[in-house]
Amino acid sequence: MIDVYYFSGSGHSLEVAAFCAERLGARMISVERGMKCGKGERALLIFPVYCENIPKPVKYFLRESRAKYLALIATFGGISYGRVLYEAQKIFAGRVIAGAYVPTEHAYRRDGFRFDGDALEPFFKKLLCGQEISIPKTPKNIFSDFLPAWRSRRGVKLIRSSACDGCGRCVTQCPTGAMRAGRAGHRCIRCLRCLRVCPKAAISFRVRPVLKAYLKSRRLKETVLYL
Repeated sequence: MIDVYYFSGSGHSLEVAAFCAERLGARMISVERGMKCGKGERALLIFPVYCENIPKPVKYFLRESRAKYLALIATFGGISYGRVLYEAQKIFAGRVIAGAYVPTEHAYRRDGFRFDGDALEPFFKKLLCGQEISIPKTPKNIFSDFLPAWRSRRGVKLIRSSACDGCGRCVTQCPTGAMRAGRAGHRCIRCLRCLRVCPKAAISFRVRPVLKAYLKSRRLKETVLYL
């Protein structure tokens, strides 16, 4: 039995997790702030790449996980994934048995790209085996570790409209505790979950010029597997 854990802001990792859970006949468990993985034989963790880095709630989950075997899927918006799987393996105390970089639609670009589920078939077969793998140290931008959350906030502006009725859904759902009455504070990592969960569609975003130019980079379309 394998459990599918996932962290998702805009919903792309959630989509991949739902596909994997259905394919494996597994239950889905959302990774939230301060969440630990219970003691178990094996688990699948799916999370997005943010500025070539692992989201903070996922780092905590990896450090505290008590699973013996772990498979990793990092979703990314088709531009760059850095070396997050390599870094995740370094954090996790157990054995990593499979890894994959899965391109999805970019949360800020919204180009309609759909991930390729068929490309994950060899990945699913590997989950039946407990043999540990070694994920390579892939290239990473030398500036990617410089205040990634701050750079995201500088690149993307969140806008609260008059439709906000103060329901507090964004506050309770924010994975970093950054939201207050529909406005994001300094903890915000621009995951866009607030947009996804707002029942009034009262929050939107605007990409600033520098980031907009970066988002025109060539799209990567191939899933990368480590088995």
